[in-house]
Amino acid sequence: MGFEHIYHSIASRTEALHIGTDKFVHVQVGLAIWVVGALVMRRPLHALPPLLLCIAAELGNEFMDWRYAHSLRLPDTLGDMLATWFWPVVLFLLLRYYPKIRRG
Repeated sequence: MGFEHIYHSIASRTEALHIGTDKFVHVQVGLAIWVVGALVMRRPLHALPPLLLCIAAELGNEFMDWRYAHSLRLPDTLGDMLATWFWPVVLFLLLRYYPKIRRG
């Protein structure tokens, strides 16, 4: 069994643990990667590296999906990317360009 099969098995089990659609799982995981990435990197959420980590992780996820399925379903892939990146990008932009939010 190749790495992509193991990855898909873990991803499928993770989706099965959540209530809701797979897009909801993408939202949660995207936010978790962004926040945990910031904590591990010791960078604020308005810094670019944690956001880039979130973006790279989703691109890696879609690459693994493509390797597993041997095809690309563009509407599903774009939906996954939008679901994963939407809130981290929106919050990043707010925190970065409206510093009053950071101060409370």
